[in-house]
Amino acid sequence: MTSYFVAAMLIAVVAALLPPASCWQPSAAPARALLLGARWIVKASFAVAATAGLLLALIQMGVIVTRNVFEISFIRLEELPIYLFGIMFLLAGGAILLMDGHVRVDVLYAKWPRRWQRRVDLAGLYLFTLPFGLLVMVAAGHFVARAVHDGALNPGGIPAVFLLKSLIPVFGLTIVLAAAVRIAELMAPPPPADADHPYEHEAGL
Repeated sequence: MTSYFVAAMLIAVVAALLPPASCWQPSAAPARALLLGARWIVKASFAVAATAGLLLALIQMGVIVTRNVFEISFIRLEELPIYLFGIMFLLAGGAILLMDGHVRVDVLYAKWPRRWQRRVDLAGLYLFTLPFGLLVMVAAGHFVARAVHDGALNPGGIPAVFLLKSLIPVFGLTIVLAAAVRIAELMAPPPPADADHPYEHEAGL
């Protein structure tokens, strides 16, 4: 419970210290460098996730072949897809958010003007995404600390559960970084109406 209380306090402090909207506009060189660095970290995490997804498919095929064709079973080889799936899931979330490719379940959003969609996106990023990422980063410390003593998932398996659970706070970090980049993009002045941009310019934004 202590970790959750600390997470709640951290979220409240960060929300109170968030700068006004104008400060998110990446007009200065240091701000642009920070945003580029955050974007690079998120994309690098996605590259690792994509590689893990490819290895997952190949190794799972190998497990099926060795078990059903050669009747050979390797515990560590059979456990490896679990680790790869965890890597793929935990490291891809930030990039999906950055690409605005997450699943939307809504009735009204698609019919609203672009300026209202921007406001809804900003509200979601400020009120839900950033606090969620910070909560994951803080609350995951308990699971990572316990995982050091967990060993393998099964007897004779891969003794690296702590490495997999260490990616939980990394997942929270990539979510926070992707949310910060998205906020900066949404706060930036909109491009002309004929520009190829997900948000078109509208008067009164």
